[in-house]
Amino acid sequence: MKRLLKIKTGAYYFGIIFEFIAGVVAVILSLIFGYNIFKNITISVIGFIQGLAYTIPALLFFYLLFKIPLANIKRIEDMIINFLTTILSGCGVIHFAALSIVAGVCEELLFRGFLQGFLTEKFGALTGIIVANIAFGFMHPVSLLYACIVFVVGCYFSFILHLTNNLFVLMVTHATYDFAALCYIKYVKLK
Repeated sequence: MKRLLKIKTGAYYFGIIFEFIAGVVAVILSLIFGYNIFKNITISVIGFIQGLAYTIPALLFFYLLFKIPLANIKRIEDMIINFLTTILSGCGVIHFAALSIVAGVCEELLFRGFLQGFLTEKFGALTGIIVANIAFGFMHPVSLLYACIVFVVGCYFSFILHLTNNLFVLMVTHATYDFAALCYIKYVKLK
């Protein structure tokens, strides 16, 4: 049992480190290419509330998606549940909150902050959005179909950035979405 708990704890810390590295990569790339990834971050209470509000459509999409009676969707749901059961089952709400915040901040710095921002500046908005979200999808390699679903969610995130021009709003949305999805799967689906 101790060995299993160490594996689960190790996987959790690996996830935190992996997500943190995405943020470090974003900062390094921004320095190499001279692109300021922090220019569109305005931390405010209004931005926080907006981020929470923009989470609702994403969660609704997540919930309805897993209601679709298709074998491939069910397979993805089973893979996610198996992952959480075997790797993160020793984790609780605090662990999920920490992982979600690190993922929300660091992934958004990399994919929307640097990749989308830099490519939009060089090649136009459509190229920036598509390339950033293809990369975002492939950073979530549960399956090709799941990568496509994440691509769609990423496009929604890009839309939020376009509406608000504030990466902080998007970081809140992403972190809240991840947190709610993890808690829903563990505390509702696994009960």
